[in-house]
Amino acid sequence: MSARPKEPHFFASDQLAKTGMRYPDDLPRYLALFDSDGARTASRVGEASTSYLESKLAPARIREFSPDARIIAMLRDPVDMVASLHAMRVFQGLERMPVLRAALTDERTRPGYGDVGDQSAVHYRDRARFSVMLPRWFEAFGRDRVHVVVLNDVAASPDTELERIERFLEVDASYRPPTFRRYNEREWPRSMLLARAHLALRQPWTGDSVSAQLRRSVYRVVGRLNRRRIPRPQMPDNLRLQLQQDFSDEVTALSDLLGRDLRELWWSKSPSTR
Repeated sequence: MSARPKEPHFFASDQLAKTGMRYPDDLPRYLALFDSDGARTASRVGEASTSYLESKLAPARIREFSPDARIIAMLRDPVDMVASLHAMRVFQGLERMPVLRAALTDERTRPGYGDVGDQSAVHYRDRARFSVMLPRWFEAFGRDRVHVVVLNDVAASPDTELERIERFLEVDASYRPPTFRRYNEREWPRSMLLARAHLALRQPWTGDSVSAQLRRSVYRVVGRLNRRRIPRPQMPDNLRLQLQQDFSDEVTALSDLLGRDLRELWWSKSPSTR
């Protein structure tokens, strides 16, 4: 059973401070996200804040909050992750440079995160340093309580990977959703200006006031109106090769950490540094 919204980012204020809740002051509001009939009867409840993986504070905070928590981390080819993150940020109005190459060039001059939660200065390459992020979770919870999933495996056999996750969580391993269809594919904004207006409506994430509920409703409507489902721009081969070179040491380190040849998995069928 998941929280609603599923990404409250409560434990990662070093990454996202403007989500409407702050750790630890807003703990009652955070717990209220799980206050439903389904959550009360579920054998496990959780949430899916993507910011936790890279957060330096989240592992210790979650360990303090729930020492027996089980952690699931899903990884993908960092080159594809950078492209996907850029496309998402363009759609959300967070990235003003819709051409990936330009954004990657510009990030080298960006000062960093600036104020806590200021995602306008995101460093794309730093968001994919998984070999640096994962050890913090292994140290906080132990390797046996951190289940690492590789997106390629999910795409190849979602049924098998779901069963592995269920067994890791010690829940009913026979459950299957009605469909394994993909979500949020090929999203691109109709208007960059409308995307920025959509972003302005994004806060607050939580709250039960009439104004908060109205803002969330308008946010969803504007998002639907500004969504085009078209193929995202393809990454040029020379840019993919450059990013593979940038991430070469990272993928080697991650392969050693997980005991799996991820370079072969991710790059054997594309322009490669090998």
